Amino acid sequence: MPYETGEVQGTALAAGELTSPEDIRFKLGLRGWHKIFVAVLNLRSENYMYLKLTGDEGFTGLRSPFREHRHRWCPTEFAEEFYWKSADLTGEDIILSKPARIELVRNACCLLWIRCVPMTEEETAEYLAYHDTSATACIHGHVDGDRNTFDQSVDSEKLLVKEMPLCGTDISELSMEISGDIDNEAFLTSTDDEDAALLTVSAECNLRGNRLFYENREKAYALRIDFLHRHGIRVYAANRMSVASFQTPFTSPAFQLAFANHHPEYYAVMRDGSTVKVCSYAFEQVQTYVIDTLKEYVQYGFDGFTLLWHRGLHIAFEEPVIRRFEERHPGVDPFVLPVKDDRLNGIWCEFMTEFMRKLRAALDEAAGKRMQINVVSEYTPETARHFGLDVETWAREGLIDEILQSNMETFEDLEGCLREDGTIDLARYKEKLGRDYIIKRNHDTDVDRVLDGIPQYLPICKKYGVKFYAAFPWEHTVSPHEYPGIARRMKQAGAEGFFSWDTNGVVLDLPEFHAMSMTGHEKVNEETYTVNYYRMLSLDGSNISAFNPNWRG
Repeated sequence: MPYETGEVQGTALAAGELTSPEDIRFKLGLRGWHKIFVAVLNLRSENYMYLKLTGDEGFTGLRSPFREHRHRWCPTEFAEEFYWKSADLTGEDIILSKPARIELVRNACCLLWIRCVPMTEEETAEYLAYHDTSATACIHGHVDGDRNTFDQSVDSEKLLVKEMPLCGTDISELSMEISGDIDNEAFLTSTDDEDAALLTVSAECNLRGNRLFYENREKAYALRIDFLHRHGIRVYAANRMSVASFQTPFTSPAFQLAFANHHPEYYAVMRDGSTVKVCSYAFEQVQTYVIDTLKEYVQYGFDGFTLLWHRGLHIAFEEPVIRRFEERHPGVDPFVLPVKDDRLNGIWCEFMTEFMRKLRAALDEAAGKRMQINVVSEYTPETARHFGLDVETWAREGLIDEILQSNMETFEDLEGCLREDGTIDLARYKEKLGRDYIIKRNHDTDVDRVLDGIPQYLPICKKYGVKFYAAFPWEHTVSPHEYPGIARRMKQAGAEGFFSWDTNGVVLDLPEFHAMSMTGHEKVNEETYTVNYYRMLSLDGSNISAFNPNWRG
C-alpha cells in the first residue's frame, strides 16, 4: 500500500484481520550498534504485530501506542514512530510476523517503515551501562490470566513475546497467573466449539486458546521460566484467590470455575441471607481445595507464589463465622455490624490467617524448602483488614515475604443504612440493595491513594522484614511521560520498589513500557518513550493532504 508523508514516502506492509501472511525477512546488511525505530499506521484495529532480529530468542509484540495518539477518531492521518530497541546489527536481519490473534479478533496491522540509526562508541557504552540494571532493578511485574490464551501459538519464539522486552530492564520479578486446577482445565475445554461460537467470536477463540495452552502447558511454563531465570528475573505462580464463578451467555468460558459451580453449599452468605457464587474460606473444604490447587504448581520450577487477594470477596456470614462470632461476642448481632467493626472483621481475619498458616506449611512441605509467598493487597492495610486480609499478622508470623500494593480497594457503602448507634438498619439495607451495590470497589489509577498507603505499609514491612512494592498506574491510564514523575513521588514517600499490574498489557505499548520499566533509574531515557508523528499526505493513492474524506466526509 503506497503512502506519503512530508518526510517519507514508500510502500506500507498491511495485513487484514482475517489474513495469515507468511513472515517477511528484511535484509539489513548493516554493521555495528544501531537504534531501531518502528513506524506504524493505525487502521482502527489492534494493529498488533511481531518483530525480531534473527539472533533473538523470540519475537517482540508491538502495536500502536494507546495514550499518545492525537487523532484516535481518524488515526490514519498520522504515522506513529517509536523506539523498539538498540542492538548490534552485524549479521542480523529483521523478521516481521502477523500473530494469529485469538483474544482480540480485530487485528489488521500496518508497518510503514523501520529506521536504523548508527550509534557512536560513546552512545553504545551509555546504552550498555543504562541496561546494566543490577543496581536499579526494583519492579515486580504481573502477567494477567488471559496471557495463557493471548497468542495462539506454541512456537517457542512466539511463546516469549511478552517476556522478551523484560530483559535488561528494572523488572526483577514477575508474577505469572496460573490456569487453575487440573479438573477445571478439563471443564473449561469441554465446551463444544459450536456452542461457544453461538455466544461470541471471542468466546470461541478463547476456548481454542485454552485447549492449545493446556495441551502444551509443561512446555510453556518451562520455556518462560527458564528464559526469565537466565535473564535474572524471578518468577512466581500467581493465583486469583477468589473461589468464584460467573458466566453470562456472552462471556468466555474461562471465567467459570468448576469447583464453585459444583459446590453451592460453600457459597458466601450476605447480610440479607442471600448467597453469591463465591465459595467462602470459612469452610475447610474450600481451604483444602485452594491449597491442593497451588501445590500442583510446585513442580514447574516457580520461585514461589503470589496470592492475588485484592480481587474478590473471600468470606462473609457463613455458619462457621456466625458460630465463632457468637462464642466470642454473645448477645451481639453480627449482621448489623459494618465491616469496619473489629469484632466482625476480626473473626474474618482469624479464618483467613488460619488458611495462610496451612498454605505456608503445605507449600514448604511440597517443595522441600521454604517457598516465597507474596500477597497483593489493597491501597491500604486498613481496608484490606476490613474484609479479612490481615497482612500485618501475616508478616509478623512469617507467612509472607512481599506485600504488593494494588490500585484497588473494597469498601462498604452504607450511606442511608446506618442507625444513630452506628449499626446497620437491615430493612434500609435491603431496600438499598434494590437500587445500588453496597460492597463496592475503588479501582482506578489514583496516585494520591497509592501515596497515602505507602506510609501505612512501610512500618509493617520494615518491622517484620517484608519487602514492599508500591502500585504503579493501571496500564494505558497515564502518558509515558508521567511515569518518571510518578516514580519520583513514590520514592519520596519512601517506596523502594514498584508493582506493575498487567505488565503483559503494558509491554505491547513500547513507549509506555520503556518509560515504566526503567523507573528504578534516576533518569529515564526520554528518547525511548517519545512518539514521533508524521502527517500522512496520501494513502493507497488517495490524497488526504488538504482534506480527508473519511466516511464520505
